Amino acid sequence: MERVDLMIRNAIIIPISRRTIFKGSICIMGDRIVAVGKDDDIMSRYRAERYIDARGKAALPGFVNAHMHECLMRGFCEDLPLMRWLEEVCFPKDRVFSREDMRAAALLNQLEMIKSGITTFIDIFRFQEEAAKVAMISGLRAVLSSQIIDTPFKIEDISSNENLVKDWNGKAGGRIITWFGAHSPYACTKETC
Repeated sequence: MERVDLMIRNAIIIPISRRTIFKGSICIMGDRIVAVGKDDDIMSRYRAERYIDARGKAALPGFVNAHMHECLMRGFCEDLPLMRWLEEVCFPKDRVFSREDMRAAALLNQLEMIKSGITTFIDIFRFQEEAAKVAMISGLRAVLSSQIIDTPFKIEDISSNENLVKDWNGKAGGRIITWFGAHSPYACTKETC
């Protein structure tokens, strides 16, 4: 019998690689899934230090949030037309956020993502070093970029994005990935894009 750290058994397995849903078990060693299969097959080959009975629950791959901005402004004036919303609400509030605001937002947003089954997220916003620090402890995979904006006023710029890439790309065992984040053609000059 092979030993593993954790066995989740009696789960309804919804695999990404096959279309067949089945009742089964998942074996985990360290931070890796080492086996997935029908309960009888897995339990005849593996023994675990710890078991979770997932009877009546589904086990499936983690979700990816492919577009987010870790902030604390949900639902704020979202009924405005896009450009008016950006110019009157978003850009002015983005300009005044502090590092402390962004750390609080990252703590809340990453907790909410974990509770929702999200394991990977892509975030373009301000003070991304704070989001990276939180991702170090949250365990999430983070794809981060500083939100480069030239107009109506500078918020982040290419140098802040370069520093993010230099300081954070590949950290946390590769869970933190950094990109360059020009906001949009209407908020960045041709030279920036």
